[in-house]
Amino acid sequence: MKGYQVSATPQCSLRTPSWRSGPLVVARTRRARRVGLKPAPGPLGLLIRCRSVHTVGMKAPLAIVALDGAGVVVWAGVVRPGRVVCPRRAVWFVETLPGTIPVKDASSA
Repeated sequence: MKGYQVSATPQCSLRTPSWRSGPLVVARTRRARRVGLKPAPGPLGLLIRCRSVHTVGMKAPLAIVALDGAGVVVWAGVVRPGRVVCPRRAVWFVETLPGTIPVKDASSA
């Protein structure tokens, strides 16, 4: 994918006892984090190491899962365009299209 610098294994996935993510691309560069899912919409998600995410400039909502440093989910929801999400203790975020992750609607976030 243009604009992404990924490890030798370009995709990873996350798993819990009740849910498993689809393939996720790890955003390693500042540019890849800033661009987000824009160049690669579809079944892929994006795993980003950062403290917050936003949907400013997006035309559609995103499903977001925030993880702490140990990989424990600290927040999950669907975020409408024009919003910012910065949950406490979040270190990693998964961005994907709504419907691919079973999360509650957090449009007021």
